[in-house]
Amino acid sequence: QKKCQELQQSIGVKVSNSMKSLVKDTDIIFLSVKPQNFSDILTSIKKDITPNKLFVSIAAGISTLYIQQTLACPCPVIRT
Repeated sequence: QKKCQELQQSIGVKVSNSMKSLVKDTDIIFLSVKPQNFSDILTSIKKDITPNKLFVSIAAGISTLYIQQTLACPCPVIRT
């Protein structure tokens, strides 16, 4: 918790204890979870997603199409 607050103050990122509120209040969402956790994470935020959200993924083996299909949203996805 303390580290998150320090990051928020020093570089201006938004931190939250709730994925729902974080997804609802941000426009760019970085997906930096292990590939085996992707399905659970995407499913849990699916109902809070709108097409104007931008997703950035760093997970190996997870395609942009998979993310869009799992979210059931045509939102833009960038994979690095």
